[in-house]
Amino acid sequence: MNFRHLHESIIDPAKENVNPYVWKNKTINPLIRTNIVDTLTEKKIAFRELFIIGSITGKFWNESSDIDCTVFCDVDDETLLGYRKITRVINERSFFGPFPINFYFRTDTVNDMQTLADGIYDLLQGEWLKEPADADEVEEALKNPKKLASIIAKRLDTELDAIAEETQDLVTNYNKSDFNFDDKLNMLQLQLDDYVNELDIIHQKRVEEFTKILEGQSLDKVKQYGSRNALSWNIIYKLLQKWLYFKWQAIFKDVLKDDELKKSEVKDLFRRFVRFWL
Repeated sequence: MNFRHLHESIIDPAKENVNPYVWKNKTINPLIRTNIVDTLTEKKIAFRELFIIGSITGKFWNESSDIDCTVFCDVDDETLLGYRKITRVINERSFFGPFPINFYFRTDTVNDMQTLADGIYDLLQGEWLKEPADADEVEEALKNPKKLASIIAKRLDTELDAIAEETQDLVTNYNKSDFNFDDKLNMLQLQLDDYVNELDIIHQKRVEEFTKILEGQSLDKVKQYGSRNALSWNIIYKLLQKWLYFKWQAIFKDVLKDDELKKSEVKDLFRRFVRFWL
């Protein structure tokens, strides 16, 4: 799951209306759909479904919000990895009004994103799969950051289990000539990349909260919680740090520092992560 899409601007106050550039009568501006489809077609990306997910779907957008499009594909792991590399070229290069368009590629189903996503709009069918939560629901969720941190942690546990099993499998079959090592290595790189990105978003949300306070914004939230250290995303960040999730992220970032996971790095990953996790 990509946490960039989960409560992306949850720390922002709700606007009175949805984004008027993007939505009209609960339907997305057709020019956005055209822009997205044309970009994917130009890059020869085969897609199954397209969904708009994130703060832009509801009333928690701001002037720097992105139009985030999650692209579901039926491709192998190597192709998916190639698609994700393309995002470095196409993300934030197309704009609708002041809002950049970003792409995220997946091969699972949108059902895996429904629990925490603010809103989910089916771009191809032109209808809502999940209408965005209202301001009261979002505020209620952030009143219990420990609970939200636990929900995130459970998801991360599942991902870490998969990473550990994949790494162990690679180490076990390291020298077997009949083992499809390259495909498995591509899958592991995708898993590591997803995990790193999810923790980066949590860190980003914490920084955004603190920045708004330093700039004189959201002072009401400091008064509400008594201290900036008691702000919701700081508590979530600190809990995930205490539970060692950021430790694993640092290891994964180090392994991925040259952008491509190599066979020679798998045993090091096993030594630094798997033998402690399993």
